[in-house]
Amino acid sequence: MHPGVVPQGGLLGPPQDVRRGWLPLLHYGCLQDYVVGGYGSGHIRVFNFVDGSLVTEITAHARWVNAIDVNNNGLLVSVSEDTVVNLWDLKEFSLFHTFSIPNVQLCGVQFLQGSDDFAVSGYDMKDILIFKKGSK
Repeated sequence: MHPGVVPQGGLLGPPQDVRRGWLPLLHYGCLQDYVVGGYGSGHIRVFNFVDGSLVTEITAHARWVNAIDVNNNGLLVSVSEDTVVNLWDLKEFSLFHTFSIPNVQLCGVQFLQGSDDFAVSGYDMKDILIFKKGSK
């Protein structure tokens, strides 16, 4: 944090969120008019970038959302402590595909530049797993 900057809340974590029972925001991404956040409750929340209003809330995972990423095609990928990788269509706010990577503490996910393919990493994994998105 920059010297002299005092946090005042904001779109993703205003003080009233704690009183509403929202667990901490862990990761966020931006896409056009949306700011997307992954939370400790397993929820993914999509906010309107302009006015900060909650557009939708997705019960995405059974445990903490450890990482999310969004791409320019309107896709969101999320990974969680529940060993699940979810691929979402943000245009329709729907689940595109889901799968599990058993016995791995998933901790990172990132779309590969300019594509719908993505990489997943896990704690104490020596490999980065690359997934190619097929058609629905």
